[in-house]
Formats: sequence, structure tokens, C-alpha cells
Amino acid sequence: MRYIRSFFPYFHIITLTTIGLTSDCKAPVTMSSPSPTFPTELAEFIIDHVYWADCGPSFDYETHCSLASAKHRTLLACSLVSRAWLPRSRIHLFSIVNLNSSNDSITRFIDLVQNPTQTLTPYIRDLTFSDSRHWADPYAYDSIKKHSDFDIRETWHGRDLPLLLSGLSSLERLSLYNVSFQSAVLESGAGAGASVEGGGGGGGGAVALLSSFPCLKMLDLQSQCAFDSKEHFFECISAVGRSSVLEDLSLGPIECTRNTFKLTVESRVRQKRMAKSKGDSEWAYPRPPTPLAPSPGTSLDVWPPPPIHLKSLRFQMGHAESLGINLIEDVTKWFSSIDSPPNVQTVYGESLWDEQVVPLASYVQALTGSLRRLGIGFFSSAQAAEFTRNVDLSKHQHLESIKFQFIDLNSPSLDVPHSADHIYPLLDQIASSSSSPSALPSKKMKEIWLHVRINQPEDLNLLNWEELRRILHKEAFRDLERFVVEDGFNGLSKDKDTVEETKKFIDECLRVGPGKERSRSIVQVYTKESEDHMDMQAEVDKRAVSEDMRARWKMRNAFDQAQAKKDEEEFNAGDFLFA
Repeated sequence: MRYIRSFFPYFHIITLTTIGLTSDCKAPVTMSSPSPTFPTELAEFIIDHVYWADCGPSFDYETHCSLASAKHRTLLACSLVSRAWLPRSRIHLFSIVNLNSSNDSITRFIDLVQNPTQTLTPYIRDLTFSDSRHWADPYAYDSIKKHSDFDIRETWHGRDLPLLLSGLSSLERLSLYNVSFQSAVLESGAGAGASVEGGGGGGGGAVALLSSFPCLKMLDLQSQCAFDSKEHFFECISAVGRSSVLEDLSLGPIECTRNTFKLTVESRVRQKRMAKSKGDSEWAYPRPPTPLAPSPGTSLDVWPPPPIHLKSLRFQMGHAESLGINLIEDVTKWFSSIDSPPNVQTVYGESLWDEQVVPLASYVQALTGSLRRLGIGFFSSAQAAEFTRNVDLSKHQHLESIKFQFIDLNSPSLDVPHSADHIYPLLDQIASSSSSPSALPSKKMKEIWLHVRINQPEDLNLLNWEELRRILHKEAFRDLERFVVEDGFNGLSKDKDTVEETKKFIDECLRVGPGKERSRSIVQVYTKESEDHMDMQAEVDKRAVSEDMRARWKMRNAFDQAQAKKDEEEFNAGDFLFA
């Protein structure tokens, strides 16, 4: 426990000073004058030192988790020492809050923030909430929980969302997973009306709720967050933009439908089990009343203003499909619908559906005057080829960084052309701009990032290094600062020798010919097990936050990795229980 020992001298001093003891004294000293106070600046320095102490690499998960837990307990103890120590301790304890509806943390958190005497909310800067229920329907939930023979753990009501988010005026980042903003959910209980002013019909409660974060810079909506309609979704995003300094918007699949009854495969099985127990094969959970028709005047003929301060737009689609909205096409059309659209500098599209490729390419093409960072990842080489045909990066004079996500090099495939073949024409487009006499100023690329899937280092030979070498010797890449190969599937392992050998191999592939060698290596190789994960991110992956917040994410990420490894180890050790 090297970190505990490193703080012992400090806390020894604190203890002696607090109770009025001297180093050679066994009992409290009676003093006629007030006892000296411990300098607040020194106390804050010690508290900072506790928080930022190194817990070791995340792959040494036992040590990392043990030290992180000890650190947390120490900060809790510091917060109880005195009123002067409380603010600094709270900054470190509550800057980042992660909640999940599947445990009682959500209930305890709501009780805390709704307490009229609480002073905690100003310290919360980053909130992540996952609604992990199999349904987002308050009516269904209320009907199920009355049955004593039905095992249900969830204590979270979707209608309590306003209670969860109210009062978080210092929030800089909000990440929501599978959360419903539908009127039938938010307005089904007293929570919305009591906590959010102006919560009325037609989704007004959601709009008012999302207008209450004046410091918000980042909004993540993932895992099929739900809205009443496409118009309602646009109104909600517009409300965030009007009331905050929103710079970074990340969207996963979105549901724009008034059907609040979500049934997964698992919950369908539960429904059949319940029907069988009741002796009625036709029995089903009660569905909510038919919602009111959409309010008049909510068609796309009248566009709400998009977030005007937006600098980064990300689409992370995954395997789920959006409902009631063609997400990329509709959002990008909305952004382009005004005379002065948002000055977006970062665009990221990952795991796109076939119909989303061309709309993304069209939007990228429209950002010739502002785009600096581009990240793309496709399910198939056919999608990559379609994107390449519909975009011309030679016109993007401000482009500095490009990331190619999910390049599969780990096995022979019938997928023709090869999954990496779109890299070369896109890089060639970037390089061709510098040779155009009208292209001023000349583009200066700083970063190329390849996220590859390999089983062994030899798989990297499937890349066309000769073509890459030809392209990278062009003028546009003369000042390239980083050429990164990231092994996202651990084919290089965490062996430092293997990583260094791979780096030398790539370096030799790219540096040939007299007069073409660079004064220093620009090649970097990262693996899934690399330390300093937050430091090695591509420019396109970096978010609109302060260095302080980024450092806190780094610490949280290391702990999450260690905790995941620990949980996996414990689960594997208990496999015999399922035999």
C-alpha cells in the first residue's frame, strides 16, 4: 500500500494539529489562546495529492482496485474533518457521477439531490445515467410490481427523470443511455410537473428539462433514447443549444415514436410466463392509453434553430436501428437548413447502416470551410467504397486529422475489395489538394490514425505499405506529426518488445529513399492494453472539456478497466456454479 504510506506523514501532522497535541506530549495541551488552525491551502494540497495519486496500471487490477478504494475512503474521511475541507473533497468525490436504474444508487441519488438542504449539486460536472430496464413504460411497470410472484428489481420510474436531472446547473457533460423523453412517460406522474417549470403537453416537459443546463458542453444520447417524434427530438436538441454552450453532440440510435411500451426478447418471455401463471394465454401487460395526436405546427416546415455553438458531431450507430427518423440524413439536413449553420470542425461516423453512408458523405462535403477532424468506420468495404465515391477531401483545406476505424486485417475474407482499400484513395484526395494552383492555403495534415483488428503482428503486412509510402511523401503530409496504428483487439498483446518491433517495422516501411527520411519517427503503436489511454487518443476522439476533466476521465477509465478485469476474473472463477 505504497500510497497509504506516502500520505501517513501528512495525516500524522493533521491529527496532531487538530487535537492540539505536540510530538512529545501524551495529552491535550491547555492553551489560553485559540489553537492554531491548519492552513486551508495545505489541506487542499494534501487532498489533491490523495486524489491524483497513482494507483498503478489497470492490468494489475487487484492492486489498482485496492488502492482506488482506499483513495475513495480517504477522501470521504477528509470531507468529514471540517467545513473548510468539505468543498475540496467534494470536487474529487462528485465531479463524475455514474448511475444505473438496475440498482438502488439512482433512488439514493434522487433522494439526495431533492433534499432542500443539500449543497452537493454544484460539484457535479459529468453525469452518466443508464436506464437498463427492459421497458420504459410506467404503466407496464406499475402493473407488474403488484404481482408478488413476479421478481422485479427495478425501483426506477421513467417519469422520475426530472427529479434526477433537476438542479444540476454546473453540469458540463450529460450522457444518457436508453432514456425516454416521451410525454407519456415524463407526464405520467407528479415528478415532471413538480420539478420542471413549463412541463406541459406536446413534450414541453422534456424541452424545459433539457433547457436547464447553462454550462453543458457535451451531450451524449445513446442506446435508443426515445422522443415523441422527429420534431420533438429536434426541439429538445435545439433547447439544449439555446440554453447552453453545447459544443459536442454524440448520437446513437434514436427512437422517435409515441409507443412507450418496449419489449425485448427477454421481457416477452417474462410476459408469456406471467400469462401462463394466470391461466390466460392472451394476457398481456396493460398498455398505456393512446397518446394525444402531435400538436399542430410541429412539422419540419418550421425548423427550430440547431445548436449554433456546435463544433463536434458524432454518430455511433452500432447494431441497433433508429425508429421514426433517418438519423444522419435528417440531422444533417436540419443543420444545413439555416443561412449560418453550426461551424462543425469534427465529424465522426461509426458502424453506419447502408442508407446512412451517402448522407454522411454529403454532409462532410458541405463542411469544406470548417472541417478539421474526420473519423469514419464501416461495417463493410462496400460502404467504404460508397463513401469514397461521394466525397472529395481535396477541397477541405483545414483538415488536420483523419481516423479510419475498424480495419479488419485478422483473417482472409471474401469481402472484395479488401477492408483497408478505402484508405488509399481518401488519403490521395487529401494529398491532391496541395498540387492545385488555386488551393490556398496549402493543407498541412498532422495526424493519420488506423484502428486495426489483427491476431498477430504479421497481419499488418496486409496493408499496402508501398501505396502508403507513396502518398505520405506528398506535400500535404510533409509536416505529419503522428502516424498511429492502434490494435483495438490485442493482437500485439501488451508485450512492450512486440510493440517496439512493430513500430520499427512500420517506421522502415514509411521512411525510404534519399531526401525522404524524416528527422524523427512519427510512428506510434498502441494496443488495447496500453497505459495512458486518454493521452493517446486521436484528435477526432478528444472531447470539448478542460484538461482537468480529461485527467479525471483518465483516472476513471483506468479504474473501470481494472474493475472489469476483476469482475471477469471472479466470474470465470465461479463457472463451476453453472455446471
